Amino acid sequence: MQVKLEKIIDVKIILLGIYFVITYCSVFNLIRTELQLLIFTLLVIVYLDKVKLRSIIGVLLLTGVNILGFIFAQNFNFGFWDPINFVMKYIALFQVFVLYDIFMSLEKENKTLILKLVLFSFIITNLVSIYYNLGDPYAIRYRPANYMFIINFNQYYSLPMLISTILANILFEKRITLLTLITFISSIIVLIIGNLVTGLVLGVLSSFLVFIFWISKSNRFKQVVAVVFTFLMVLFLRSPIANLIRNISTLKFLSPMVSAKLLVAALFLEGGEISSTLITRNELSNYAMESFKANPLFGLPYTEYRFGTISSHADWYDFLAVNGLIGLGSLVIVIIDFIIRIIHKMKTETDFVSFLISLIIFIVLGFLNPNFSVETLLMTFVVSSNMSSIKCEDN
Repeated sequence: MQVKLEKIIDVKIILLGIYFVITYCSVFNLIRTELQLLIFTLLVIVYLDKVKLRSIIGVLLLTGVNILGFIFAQNFNFGFWDPINFVMKYIALFQVFVLYDIFMSLEKENKTLILKLVLFSFIITNLVSIYYNLGDPYAIRYRPANYMFIINFNQYYSLPMLISTILANILFEKRITLLTLITFISSIIVLIIGNLVTGLVLGVLSSFLVFIFWISKSNRFKQVVAVVFTFLMVLFLRSPIANLIRNISTLKFLSPMVSAKLLVAALFLEGGEISSTLITRNELSNYAMESFKANPLFGLPYTEYRFGTISSHADWYDFLAVNGLIGLGSLVIVIIDFIIRIIHKMKTETDFVSFLISLIIFIVLGFLNPNFSVETLLMTFVVSSNMSSIKCEDN
């Protein structure tokens, strides 16, 4: 009886489940970061034997170097344009490396439980966000103070990866549950009504890539050719596609909001997302590139990190500016090693497809928005590469 009770009430699994719920459930957004770090610390303590030093040594060193640089600079403000915001990207990456080792050490039943909690958390987040955005069509976009508990931007930009992951499992595994169906539909609705065109475009792209892989399934060469052809088509046919979307946006039967979204999507394809912000994305990225040119090898010192020296809106530019070629190169090597470890542990075609597509979306997102958050990193490297584990619920 005691053994059974311990199996049912596994404190370590409960703690891990709480971490994922806090990450993806919108109601925790007000206290998410602090509580998340606290629970992560507890997870490290209770799962210490599951974390392999060899798998985290690279990201641990990179995180440590950046934390030391931050402390030495004594630039301790906590705003969007301050160094702490950049250091947290490495802390988030370190968390995901550790959590991957922990997650992969779980039994199938516990993996399924965690994945179900992720889907359930997204359903709550999506439904709450849909409700409030229908009352205020700009709630998700501008997140006024009274709506701080709806979907945050990091959760929002995890949706294209989540949608493609679920879609891959539907097409390749040929099965769907009520939980995955509600998550899938509600996620699509949030992308459509969210007034953030980048997420909508990435959602369409990720879904399109799933269909390409599905049509050419079990043939790696065909899949690679299809993906390359897709990106070349988008690259060289951007203007015709943009004009087509622009013409569709003028159709009278469309609502003003849908027409506006289509028009912005056309502008996005023509040369970048047009927003009402005072400083465009291109200008922000130019800040980072100018800082990189001035400090090409080791990057911008944290003492000089401020508005006008970095972009804070596109992580790949920021990593290049703050860490230089050597720092960015080291980061890329660590991530590539991580990717190789993940692929080696995969057991199904579905996980490979969903992981690869999530990785593509993650890379593209980093040129447009911040992508090194716990939400997007977990979705890319842990959730998308293991979603087929949820099928063991029927075993």
